[in-house]
Amino acid sequence: GDAALPPAPGQFGSHTVASVGAAVHDACAALKQRLLNLTFSTPGSPFAKAKLTDLVAEAGVVRLGSHPAPSLGYGEVLRRAGQPALEVTHESPEVPEKGEKSGKSFCASFVEVHVHAHTREVRVTRVVSAVDAGRIMNPQTARSQVYGAITWGLGLALMEDAVLDHRHGRITNHDLANYHVPVNADIPTSIDVLFIDKPDTYLDPMGAKGLGEIGIVGFSAAIANAVFHATGKRVRDLPITPDKLL
Repeated sequence: GDAALPPAPGQFGSHTVASVGAAVHDACAALKQRLLNLTFSTPGSPFAKAKLTDLVAEAGVVRLGSHPAPSLGYGEVLRRAGQPALEVTHESPEVPEKGEKSGKSFCASFVEVHVHAHTREVRVTRVVSAVDAGRIMNPQTARSQVYGAITWGLGLALMEDAVLDHRHGRITNHDLANYHVPVNADIPTSIDVLFIDKPDTYLDPMGAKGLGEIGIVGFSAAIANAVFHATGKRVRDLPITPDKLL
């Protein structure tokens, strides 16, 4: 379909910040520089005798370095310049290194499980996920993404199983009454998410990488290994249900 938004690369692998974010970062930097130029060159500017490189624009005001005064709000800068708004269009340039290097995210998953001695029900009681996803732009939402990945991975490892009717080619458990997914009571009470927070500037100037699916990749394997350590039984097909441990 048609859209007013500019063309953009694919957003696979939770890669939006590392792909589109690079263009947004560069556009914001260009807009900020244009605002500083406007502040410096406007007649009657309190910064006329200062150096352009000493001006700082942040928190809605332009000021001189770390000095709180003098300062001008962004709106005042535009009013003095007689401009209703500033607009910048920017396209990320091609970087030769992008064709030579590949950016990868990493996650190490650690779990503790309890296996019922008689029913063989498995419960995950503790999780630690250590994630390298480049620079973390928003720790709260990033941590929530990993929580979601942990929940998804727990369902994959212990519950979710699409049962196929081979005669008619239909999924027999096609509703939430029969296709089991984790609920709040299934989620471990102890979840620790650790971020390495090491920027990877080969991908984009902010140093961010994909985050989301990477939290799922090794999680079911970690659960399977923990179950093996607890029971001595190696289960190689998911989900790990009680009947496979009897």
